[in-house]
Amino acid sequence: MNSRVKQVARFVAPQFIVSGWSDRRYQKRRLDKYRRLRYSEQDGYTLEGYDRLQCIYVHIPKNAGISVNRAIFGSRGGGHLKITEYKKIFGRKRFNDYFKFTIVRNPWDRVCSAYHFLRAGGMTDDDRQWAASNLEDYPSFRDFVCCGIQRDEVRHFLHFRSQSDFICDNGQIAVDYIGYLETLDEDFSKICRRLGIQAELPRLNVSNSRDYREFYDDEMRKIIARSYDEDIHRLGYCFDGKSSLKAWS
Repeated sequence: MNSRVKQVARFVAPQFIVSGWSDRRYQKRRLDKYRRLRYSEQDGYTLEGYDRLQCIYVHIPKNAGISVNRAIFGSRGGGHLKITEYKKIFGRKRFNDYFKFTIVRNPWDRVCSAYHFLRAGGMTDDDRQWAASNLEDYPSFRDFVCCGIQRDEVRHFLHFRSQSDFICDNGQIAVDYIGYLETLDEDFSKICRRLGIQAELPRLNVSNSRDYREFYDDEMRKIIARSYDEDIHRLGYCFDGKSSLKAWS
């Protein structure tokens, strides 16, 4: 190894060590914050209801999660945490014992809803700032799908992240029940019966009332099919509607 390579190695290696250490410390602080939500409330978020009902709800963005949390728990739940994060928060025994559920949505519909929601300002300052930085170059939904949806900055953002990313652990679905937005009333009733509660589902945070199919042409439809291939096949979706595979009833 020549002297220049050695100098670079001495500089770069510690950076990787520090970066890894900082990331682990950040993750620990984040998990500690959410563990405290099991016994407290912060800005409307709390996990007390999860322990009370012995369940875990994975709230995937733009899938009626605010309504579901409000109806069942009377709060905003834990926000958009992944199932793998809940495993760390609750510990293996409770995680295995608790009833774990989620609501999924047709990927073409979800992308369309998320785009228009964020273009309209979203819900939080983070939403508005992200939209200002990442959507200004795409004034139309077609521009966004054809030129923006495959960018890393977009695919890593909560509202456009794969639904499978939220509910899978080591490549396998790790929830006990998957409800469908397309049959939300029916599936929500099943969830309530499983939890032994009675609840009425409010309609909150509805961003677009038009049929999502009206926004797509054939090229756009194929781009979303490629971009969300995992969700489409794992959940059984097709462009025109809900899953034909109700394996999670």
